[in-house]
Amino acid sequence: MKKINTIIALFLGLFIAVSALAEEIIIEPNAYLPVKSTAEGPINKFFIKYNFPDSLKNKTILFAYLEMETELDTAIHDKAIINVLPLTEEWSGSGLPEVKSSLSVNDTLLTYLHQSPGNNEGLRFNVTEIVSKWLKGEFDNNGFVVMQRKNANRSFMVLQEGEKILADLRILCISTPDVNNK
Repeated sequence: MKKINTIIALFLGLFIAVSALAEEIIIEPNAYLPVKSTAEGPINKFFIKYNFPDSLKNKTILFAYLEMETELDTAIHDKAIINVLPLTEEWSGSGLPEVKSSLSVNDTLLTYLHQSPGNNEGLRFNVTEIVSKWLKGEFDNNGFVVMQRKNANRSFMVLQEGEKILADLRILCISTPDVNNK
């Protein structure tokens, strides 16, 4: 029992030390594109992209999450499964395309959540792994696609306050010592 208490105390001490050194960086989207899957259909997914500030270059990413407020079709009575995937191709545009089938997504699902109808608490997706790879240059940062797994004929949108898209990328990081400057 004493050994377990010691381990817990060490873990808590380490957690407190890292938390004291950690910095949270909040990034607003620099590109957002709502998408319809068919010409007559509702907006049911969206592309969203973030530019990283230079201040992240010498940082170790501890945790990154996509935090957003969304709105589901009011006709949905069951929980919806919301997927987040990295986009593999560049995209641009500020208009509302009717069909955007030429863009692809990785086969690997980053993360998903269940959203209940009427849930206004917001969603938080863990995107630590892909953000770290983007920052290391292992993959191109083409942003995310956020969509329902099923119900492509039901609307799903991120909320806005005026021109501000309510979908921030929050990154918890610590400074990495520069070993080249001694």
